[in-house]
Amino acid sequence: MKEIIDDKPKGCYKSELAHRYCPDQTLDSALKSLREWIKNHPTLSKELEETGYNPKSKRFTPLQVKLIYMRLGVP
Repeated sequence: MKEIIDDKPKGCYKSELAHRYCPDQTLDSALKSLREWIKNHPTLSKELEETGYNPKSKRFTPLQVKLIYMRLGVP
């Protein structure tokens, strides 16, 4: 995936990112898993909050995607 090779991830919909991490789950289950991982990670939820992250928004910014990749690994 080009965005990973360039190390400059693009912003994306939460559903898209959740599906990348959990391709075998339904969309709802994948979103729930991603939300739980973010919520339970010792630093990620605070770091995302500092970027203006809103749990109810539908998209992640490029910076938020980069933080997620750094903390959860690249899907």
